[in-house]
Amino acid sequence: MNRSSPITMMLDLAYGRGLADGKGSAAKVPRAGTIRAGDTQASILAVAAASKGWWESRRPQGWTLEQHLADPTAGCSGIVNDQALAQAVAGWLRQHR
Repeated sequence: MNRSSPITMMLDLAYGRGLADGKGSAAKVPRAGTIRAGDTQASILAVAAASKGWWESRRPQGWTLEQHLADPTAGCSGIVNDQALAQAVAGWLRQHR
């Protein structure tokens, strides 16, 4: 995956790689309705956490993380955007384990 892709940058910010304070965490994701206009970092954190959660929720029952990383689109619909997001999340996770 291209390290400068928007998805990579979003995930880096959400999970601690690229934040100025180096303390990125999914735990910092604000609740719905609390993101202020112009609060880009909070928005990115929320989108990244939702993307990872969405992907994990589609993991076939009984599969390990390793199995899902090997076939990241398993459990996805045939919709191209779903498959692209699954590939992006899995690619980022592979690079940053």
